Amino acid sequence: MAYDFLEELEEELLQSNAEHLDLNAQQQSGSSQAIHDHLQFQADFEFDLSTEAGEKQKVYNVDTYIYLPKNMGVSRDSFSREQFYTAMTNYLRIRTPIQPEDDDPLASGILESAERYFHVHLISHLRQPLETLVIQDVKLFGCYLNAQLKQLRLAVLQVLRQQPALKPTQQRLIEKRLLHTVQCLVNYRTKYMGRVRHQAYLIDAEVEKAFLLVDEYLSYRLEAVLIYILQQLDIAQEHQNRLAEMLTSVLTSEMEYRESEKLLLLDASADRAQRETYYYRLGLLKKYVSDVLFLQIKNVRKDRTYRNLVAAAGAALAAFWAGVIDLQRSYYLAQVSQGNHSGASGDFALRFFFIVIVGVVAYIFKDRIKEVSREYFYERLKKHLPDYEYEMNYAFYDHVSQSAQELKVGKSRQFMRFIHKAAVAPEVSYTREIGHHLTLEPERQDHVLHYAHSMRLDSRLIAEHSEQMQVLKNIMRFSVAPLLEKLDESDKNLRYFDRDKGIGMIKAPKVYHVNVIFRYASAHQNAQGKWSDEQVELERIRLIVNKEGIQRIETIIPRGTLGYTSSRR
Repeated sequence: MAYDFLEELEEELLQSNAEHLDLNAQQQSGSSQAIHDHLQFQADFEFDLSTEAGEKQKVYNVDTYIYLPKNMGVSRDSFSREQFYTAMTNYLRIRTPIQPEDDDPLASGILESAERYFHVHLISHLRQPLETLVIQDVKLFGCYLNAQLKQLRLAVLQVLRQQPALKPTQQRLIEKRLLHTVQCLVNYRTKYMGRVRHQAYLIDAEVEKAFLLVDEYLSYRLEAVLIYILQQLDIAQEHQNRLAEMLTSVLTSEMEYRESEKLLLLDASADRAQRETYYYRLGLLKKYVSDVLFLQIKNVRKDRTYRNLVAAAGAALAAFWAGVIDLQRSYYLAQVSQGNHSGASGDFALRFFFIVIVGVVAYIFKDRIKEVSREYFYERLKKHLPDYEYEMNYAFYDHVSQSAQELKVGKSRQFMRFIHKAAVAPEVSYTREIGHHLTLEPERQDHVLHYAHSMRLDSRLIAEHSEQMQVLKNIMRFSVAPLLEKLDESDKNLRYFDRDKGIGMIKAPKVYHVNVIFRYASAHQNAQGKWSDEQVELERIRLIVNKEGIQRIETIIPRGTLGYTSSRR
């Protein structure tokens, strides 16, 4: 069997004692930013969903201030709200529940729902109600094991950032975690994959698909993470050489398994089409497995309501104008009638002509007042209304009630504006100026783009389903492509004078600094309707961009460095 060496290794590792190594560091709620590709940067924000006794609701606000240098040519006149939302992509998902307990079903690779399913799989009326539950749990297992692999990779990276090589005790803990993860995958395959592949005619098509795709996805992820760890090791260290041998053995066994099951394999001879197929399929598998964690977003469209209200206000103004004109016309008609009785025929004709002119002008202005007032009020009303409002729903299959549920977790609102520097919150302006010597530097000319995302969550509902919902993760991707259209070429000729060689010329990079400040604010409401103090944190990063895209991201002020508590009314 491919993983025969695991049993002997497990006995050896269990007999050893090791000191603590934090493999759960990334489970702390926070934020991170990274370059998704050369034209997109990604910001991940995490929000704790744990609730206090009697808590009714909680609010999270993330304000993003993007300082765009004026020489980039991006302003409210050249970059519309529609362009911004085209460049912006937002995802909301539940963070994968990580249960470190050894007796947790996911940690063993044995799924209770799958056990029940295969126990009754010959009885269709008992099997079919379990189909949705099994598919959900198989996907959750895939997410769980992938999270374990990411934890392992991050733990190794964090240790090696602090010291040149792993200590023997740290290496032992990594071996134990690796063994646990691989054994979990082996249990899953031993218990279920044989039945799925050889008894497919007795299994629902969607259940078979879930087992096969999750298994394939985990094979690719295991390979990628173990290769990464292997490349980070200093093989010159004797104890790390042992870990390298273990990683190599696992990778060899995994490639044998993949070959036997006719899954995709890459080697040096793979052509472009094969490599393209590999990455394309890996992307599809990732979306398929992780969709069990994503919230369903439903757009609550209120534009029509706002437009109708504004149109009604415009119609009321037009009606008021028409009423005033009708009163004036009635007055003049009365005057004309009195003049007619007195025999002043010339004056009668002049007044009648004036009344006709007033009627035509009133009719014209009535329609224009209605249209102009509607546009005027709507443009100003939009400044105080969200661009988008969503309902956030989480769909899952409940083990207790054995039914599919869709929870209305809360609502989300978004808006984007260009604002003047004077309108920026003082703490944000302070964060922007930290590190600058104001007396020695020229004034920075920026356009400030403000993007606000607020979430109001139902704490009572979350508390009832805390097993599924522990941390909410917001993934924001922003494409800088629309911001690069007017930039100069990335390399500029720079001439200089050398005292020995005279005039010389070199290529100098032309870059732009885009400062981004995140303001995080959170508060909760208790059973009596009283709001807690607002907890505010600030974070600042800098995007270094040129004509080709994002060159790097610099963290200027990490989240948690600056913050304060503010009373909320």
